[in-house]
Amino acid sequence: MRFLKEHSYDIVRLYINQIGITIFSLLLYFSSSSLDGSIALKLQVGISIFATLFYFVLLYTAAWDWGANDIIRIEGGRQKKNIFKGAFLSVLSQVINFILAGVCILTISLVMNGSEGANSVFFVFNLILRFTNAMYLGMLQGIFASFEAD
Repeated sequence: MRFLKEHSYDIVRLYINQIGITIFSLLLYFSSSSLDGSIALKLQVGISIFATLFYFVLLYTAAWDWGANDIIRIEGGRQKKNIFKGAFLSVLSQVINFILAGVCILTISLVMNGSEGANSVFFVFNLILRFTNAMYLGMLQGIFASFEAD
């Protein structure tokens, strides 16, 4: 619990970075949707790859900042070395996405088993999940479009 209290700002900052990249990629997707079909798809895949790589650069930079701050404390003997701190903080910042994905998986499995009430719950949580992870939508559209070409 102490770890969460000490690093809650960093966790929230990582999630805000994700939301920022999501808004950035959504704006680029909307601007490319007016193009022709195959060109728009290729552009959306490119936008998705660029946005994802840019998000990874933001994560990398944040991890370097934490490492630079922690090395002073580690060398002074005030803190133990934790090589997985950045990965752990990244996973904690994605808890909301894991919950949304879990609810989507649970409700779609209920819909497949015949429950009609779970259908509307799935649509709501799926929409929220798609909005919060919009940077990956272009890559998914590119992957699934390659299956349709058969």
